[in-house]
Amino acid sequence: MDKDAYIKRLEAKIADLEQRMVLLEKRNQELERRLGINSQNSSKPPSSDGPEVPKPQKRGNVRRKRGAKKGHQPHIRKMYPPEEVTKFVPHEPHAGILKHKEYLWTFVADQKMAPTNNYTEQIVRQGVPWRKSSFGAQSARGARYVERILTACATCRLQNRSIIEYLRKACHCYLNGTLVPNLVVNS
Repeated sequence: MDKDAYIKRLEAKIADLEQRMVLLEKRNQELERRLGINSQNSSKPPSSDGPEVPKPQKRGNVRRKRGAKKGHQPHIRKMYPPEEVTKFVPHEPHAGILKHKEYLWTFVADQKMAPTNNYTEQIVRQGVPWRKSSFGAQSARGARYVERILTACATCRLQNRSIIEYLRKACHCYLNGTLVPNLVVNS
């Protein structure tokens, strides 16, 4: 093999290796930069930080109310006159519950009755995901519709009745001017 050809081949190989080394150094710098990204210096959530990332230090003795900005005027609540407040507040403590005191311990005497209303609360709760996913009703009329249709659905579900069949009958009776079928079936 010719000495000059061998040197040229080595020089080309060295140039190629130097070029690859420059690319690898750039890639290494990019990876090191990405390794240093955490929730404090990017838009990543704090939950993406590993245990090795230190928690942010509090800055000095900054004491501001959460959400309040400097110079923000506090919200002034509407004050109701005393005669309006008394409509909502019973004059006697626990006056409302004392009206129904004979029913408070019914679950002790009747084994079929549950001591809590958790089951009922769960049925009523089914409207909450609907409200959150649909932004709720936009009017009082819409709110009344929603509360009534959800009540009808829950009642029919508990009675193993078809809500579609019940609504079909109710609409038919309304249009013909006859009595709407009772939602509660006496058993």
